[in-house]
Formats: sequence, C-alpha cells, structure tokens
Amino acid sequence: PPPSPPSLLRETLVETFSPRAVLIDESFKILEVHGDLNGLLSLSAGRANFTLLSLLPKPISVMVRALVQRLLSSPAPVRSVVRAYNQGGNRIRLEIRVVPVERPGSPRLF
Repeated sequence: PPPSPPSLLRETLVETFSPRAVLIDESFKILEVHGDLNGLLSLSAGRANFTLLSLLPKPISVMVRALVQRLLSSPAPVRSVVRAYNQGGNRIRLEIRVVPVERPGSPRLF
C-alpha cells in the first residue's frame, strides 16, 4: 500500500530539516547513518576499523569522545561549541550534539 499522508509528511520533514546524524553504541561502533557524511568520515590505510572515532578527523574525534564521556556522567544531551572546519575545500560550521537514545532493556546508544 502507498504511504499514508502523515507518513509522507514525517519522511519529508526528516529528509528536509534533520541534521546529519550517526547512531553509535558505547564503544563508538556505527549502527546507523542519516544524511551525507562523505566529506566528514574517511577511511585510512591499514587495518579496517569502523568506529566513529577512527573515521573522523582527529580534532573532531577528540571532541566527540569528550562529549560522549560528559554524557555518560549526565543524562542530559550535550553539544560542542560551533567551530569552523574545512570539508573538501569548503569552510563549514560544525556543531556536534550527543543525545542519549533510550530503549528499555537495550545497551546505551547515542
């Protein structure tokens, strides 16, 4: 059956207005990706490691690790200050938010 109007509206809103996002577990393993992160995540030569921290540029991975550590000691979402970052020759403004994803009986996700 075709999607209902409310489903179409939710899908359109998510695709149009939601930020790029990555769902990770406590070991930083990537579980799901939303949006285009090609300019931000990259593979390095050597043994494959698909954790978020290994795929991010070093300065950003340090920020992400620190934000997740802050969130582990407090249940409230945390965010970084807005910083300028070079992405594919373009200067972009980057703000990182870490939000707990609560599911009863499941491991902690962010």
